[in-house]
Amino acid sequence: MVVVLMAFLPAAADIGPVPGTVPVRPVFDRSDVVCAGYVKSLSSKDTPGHADRRLVIQRRSLASVDIIDLYKAPKTLATEIRVEYEIDVENGVWVSGSHSSLSQGQIVLLFLSLKPSGTFEFADEFLGATVLSDLRKLEGEPGMSKLESALTKAADDSSGGERLRALQLLQGFDSLSASTVLDMKAKIQISDPELALTAIAVLLRTKTPESVTELRRYLNQYSGSQESIALLSLGTELGQIVDARSLPDLVLLSGSVYLPIRLGAMDAIRRLRNPKSVPILISRLDDQNGTVQYLAVITLAEVTGKLDGDYAPSMFLFDKKPQFYTALWKQWWEEEGKGQYALASGN
Repeated sequence: MVVVLMAFLPAAADIGPVPGTVPVRPVFDRSDVVCAGYVKSLSSKDTPGHADRRLVIQRRSLASVDIIDLYKAPKTLATEIRVEYEIDVENGVWVSGSHSSLSQGQIVLLFLSLKPSGTFEFADEFLGATVLSDLRKLEGEPGMSKLESALTKAADDSSGGERLRALQLLQGFDSLSASTVLDMKAKIQISDPELALTAIAVLLRTKTPESVTELRRYLNQYSGSQESIALLSLGTELGQIVDARSLPDLVLLSGSVYLPIRLGAMDAIRRLRNPKSVPILISRLDDQNGTVQYLAVITLAEVTGKLDGDYAPSMFLFDKKPQFYTALWKQWWEEEGKGQYALASGN
């Protein structure tokens, strides 16, 4: 789903995962240190080097970071640590496999790996460093729960882009506390639609029917841009829903004017493989988007068990003659499926 949605990112966006869709737990687990830190000083040195068989100017940076709070750390850790990274200055490419960099005076959330030299490097190319100026020291033992609390507080106290970044990080959590869920429900009322939609994306991580209903209700009055990053993220989360109680909302969302939402809803309907979805899948054969049409075709094949022959083409074959396959299923509906599956859907 992420691969499909990447096609709808604004042209100017950096290549990478949709913000909010990077799982935090794996990065947390492989990090040696996860902390909030203040960048006290930063020194850089430019030297000639090679990357991908070309000559580049590499800027090697060394940051001194004062630790504000710890979410994961070894038993002994100095209150000041050093973080190293390299950048191809001319081309703006991160040489050391990271999309993160630091500036003096920043307060940042850091996911770090210990190097043999005793310095640290970013543990993930996308989550290595996130600027969150309102991170403060909290009571409690280090762990994912403490990090969740810090991000929830940052989402409350920050403004603009930093508030959005805190929410996107929360979206990467596998599970959320009851207090965080309540906090996200309150944020749906925020006037900024990008923040409100991202809060809904966080709620969708719970995979509950209520979270899908919240999305459907919000989109009923939303009239924003098709290129919203939050919509792309929501489509990804929506595609992970596996609760059959969400089917009525998913059916409605599969007809959304927003393509990422349609794709996500169709992915979820395919996961459910519920016979009650057959009538709506037939109607989605006429969607203006070819991927939605294909999802309708292949889901129909999986739900009805017609997995042989032309009823279940690969996407490669479907793209060659989509009208042939959609017409085949429409014919099946009129001759055979309508009597059985219209009844199963309660129509």
